[in-house]
Amino acid sequence: MRVPEGSSEPVVESWAEVDVAELLGHLGLEPGGPGTRVLAVDGRSGAGKSTTAARLARLVPGSAVVATDDIAWNLAMFDWTRELITHVVEPVRAGQSVAYRPPGWVAHDRPGAVRVEPARSLLIIEGVGSAQRAMSAVLDAAVWVQSDREAARAAGLARDVASGVNGDPDGAAAFWDQWEAEELPFLERERPWERAGAILAGVPLGSPDRLLWRPAARPGLAPPPPPGLDPRTFVVGDAVFVVTRVPGSSGGYQADWTNHPDGYGFGWSGPGPLDDEAITAQLRDFLDQVDPETGFLRD
Repeated sequence: MRVPEGSSEPVVESWAEVDVAELLGHLGLEPGGPGTRVLAVDGRSGAGKSTTAARLARLVPGSAVVATDDIAWNLAMFDWTRELITHVVEPVRAGQSVAYRPPGWVAHDRPGAVRVEPARSLLIIEGVGSAQRAMSAVLDAAVWVQSDREAARAAGLARDVASGVNGDPDGAAAFWDQWEAEELPFLERERPWERAGAILAGVPLGSPDRLLWRPAARPGLAPPPPPGLDPRTFVVGDAVFVVTRVPGSSGGYQADWTNHPDGYGFGWSGPGPLDDEAITAQLRDFLDQVDPETGFLRD
């Protein structure tokens, strides 16, 4: 297994077989739980994310799959979290149906919509960056699909050439190189494998309900916060913030600007707990006072 040179991604040398039921149990996603749980299936291009997500969906009743490629189409390579959270994840969590036309679809007259039926038991979000930091507060679990770099490239190019999505073989290779030039530094900044409850091999096994895996020591996305301090996601304009109550404080908050490339944030304190409207007002005030490129206060 070869990962990109210099990457901090841990290489799994020894895999074990796992059935889907055991994997879901390890991730805390056993069937029958309350509401809709959200699982990210992340990995490098060509790793086998779509195949893995489809296999999981076939074996989990009431599940649905949304591809980040559909949200990102003619919009942005990785800066699509606001659209995904606002127009897909939040409605699905509320038990609603989704029929969403992302901005790129509207601008380029792509027919159809991203659709999710109501009352889903599991929403599987698959794609590069599906477990990025800006998504953490809306995910219940994440897996990282590991692949050999050269094998993933070969598989991805074969797929693209067969579909004609990026032209002939030379055009497909040029697009792949352009994409990878953006993907490699993005993944090194985000390190989504660190938030994964399990690493899965992109190579499928013969049995449809079994996978190759290495479980993480802790299956959750992060250590559980103290009671009353659960992080919340707020979308203000193009900015996505994860807001957390400060331990030991009745009115202290920390806001992390998760989709800013440098991850800026700020803290504040007040007389007591704030409702969502008041928190949103604080975030708007912050954005009004800072340079969006640097994250520093304007002169």
